[in-house]
Amino acid sequence: MSSEFTVRSLGLATIGYALGSALARIATLLLLPVYTAFLSAAEIGVVATLQIFSTMMTPIVTVGIGSALGVCYFSYATDQERDRVVGNANGVIVIAAALFVLIGSLAHEAIGALIFRDATHGYPVLLALLSVAVGALSTPLALRLQFRRSVTGYIIVSLLGAVFALLLGIVLVAVADRGVAGAMEAQLLSQLVGLGGFIAVSRNAIAVRVDLTITRELIRVGLTFIPSFLFLLVLQQGGQYLLMHLHGLQALGAYSVAYSLGLALSVAVAAFTAAWMPHFHSYANRHEVAREELGRPMMWFVVGFGALATLAFVWSRPALCVFVAESFSVNPLILGLTATAQVLIGTFTIFLPPLYFARKAWVGTVIQGVGASCSLAIAWGMILAWEDEGAAAAHGIGMLVTSGLLLTWIRRAPGRYLQVAYPWSRIVLATATYAAVAGLVSVGRSLPCSIEWAISVLATIVTAVAALWMLPANERQTVRGIVASAVARLRVR
Repeated sequence: MSSEFTVRSLGLATIGYALGSALARIATLLLLPVYTAFLSAAEIGVVATLQIFSTMMTPIVTVGIGSALGVCYFSYATDQERDRVVGNANGVIVIAAALFVLIGSLAHEAIGALIFRDATHGYPVLLALLSVAVGALSTPLALRLQFRRSVTGYIIVSLLGAVFALLLGIVLVAVADRGVAGAMEAQLLSQLVGLGGFIAVSRNAIAVRVDLTITRELIRVGLTFIPSFLFLLVLQQGGQYLLMHLHGLQALGAYSVAYSLGLALSVAVAAFTAAWMPHFHSYANRHEVAREELGRPMMWFVVGFGALATLAFVWSRPALCVFVAESFSVNPLILGLTATAQVLIGTFTIFLPPLYFARKAWVGTVIQGVGASCSLAIAWGMILAWEDEGAAAAHGIGMLVTSGLLLTWIRRAPGRYLQVAYPWSRIVLATATYAAVAGLVSVGRSLPCSIEWAISVLATIVTAVAALWMLPANERQTVRGIVASAVARLRVR
């Protein structure tokens, strides 16, 4: 298998998953003008807090099966055996979700009082809990589509959910004027639509099975991933929680709007991760070629995703002109810093293969825990000093520290872990170039939106030329091949 073919395959899979996930993110972005016009900053802060809470609850409800399923699924050879694994995952999550809904229906008022320090948000909390349960039920079916590389089905369901999320958000928040409750009702209903879509395209895998051997393995592996999810949550959103408690819901609301825009890059990073996992697992028994082949995507990731993060800085001001109501004050720097943090999360994933090959994946969890602790300490100090900018900067610094700790741990034990050869000279060059562009476009100013658009177009051209210049000639040819193949597939469909 040629290196060009493997990189192209990884690239096409990433584009496919990114397109599917991007549809949901686009719906969120299109709702920002509605939410910033019809909800106050404090109300948006409530919605953001409930989303943080939902993210924290998801790995608990799924018992970590979102990650365990990949490990168990690929340990079997035939589609029939793999579908049996999915059926057992369905069974575990159905039971867990039912218990979660029961507890939530009894304790949502108390949970709301614990989160917000008052008892006025019980109903939105209940809606958030129900959304988590419905989303959990979709997890095995969505992952099965990814594992089987059924990109078309994944995109169709994502499109369906995105359209309903957008329409329901507009109707319930802008037309019905239901405030926070309307936003959470729209989220729950769109999750139900998504679940129905995944069931429709996964008819052969919706069985609920109980094979005690498979179930025990899923739960055993899944439980080991739960701490990792929670540590990642702290790394991703711990700063927002601290910002709320140190400066209030209004500060969090304004921050979360820019954060949501910057988080758009997480769609592409998550798509890369979805493609990266099966890609690097294919080298589990080919360590002799893995050293070079697994280092090459790192250069692609830094050059490509670094360019996207730079463009987040470049287009931050025009984005706020388009997506945020004029009466709403948002710091554009938060958008770029949030996007950069997403790229750093991706670098952590790229460094993971040696741990998996050595069957030491738990080390990554421990390192995430150390990184999360460092991140909270950094965020606390920076938020006290610089408020929202401190929260955004601490987000990226926490991920940088975590990725650095992981790489250092792997490098210190060459006899135990595969030593992947990363093209550090090109990585450093790309990082320095992008940092210079991001710094220049982030200089404080107050200009009309039309001029900001012109500046952004010019800076985009500079960034694109720089990205292509940093790739060798043969890599540029591969880029053209990936783009041409993706366009051809879309035309056929």
